Amino acid sequence: MSIHEFELKFPLKHEIIKKNILDFEYYPNFMKQIKEVKILEKSDSHISTQETLIFKSIFTKEIVQTTMHTILNDRINSEITSGMAKGTKIQIILTENEDSTKINVKIDLKLTLKARLFEPLIKKYMKMYVTGILRKINNKLK
Repeated sequence: MSIHEFELKFPLKHEIIKKNILDFEYYPNFMKQIKEVKILEKSDSHISTQETLIFKSIFTKEIVQTTMHTILNDRINSEITSGMAKGTKIQIILTENEDSTKINVKIDLKLTLKARLFEPLIKKYMKMYVTGILRKINNKLK
């Protein structure tokens, strides 16, 4: 449906950033729109999570979705497996330089027919969530 790509750079080591990206249960501390994240299953190469998100506009809407995260050396591939964004894929690639780590993010947004009405708002929230979480990880570690 729509692909969004962006890049960030932080003066931190690859492994430190990766460890904090994978600390999903801490995400509600970063973003008030994330009510809760539960780990459903966890192994060295996969983590399954359930996220409860709060969207506020005229009405407050609570959305529960599940996501499967596949962990590789330099990348994290996440796919939303239930909810209105089912099929959405988020790829995070970490590239360590001498004094920093470059983070490339690619979001391939998929929405149910009912949710397509809110696509501009959801695209904005997706980028805001991912960027906000990564920036807050960077600030937390400074």
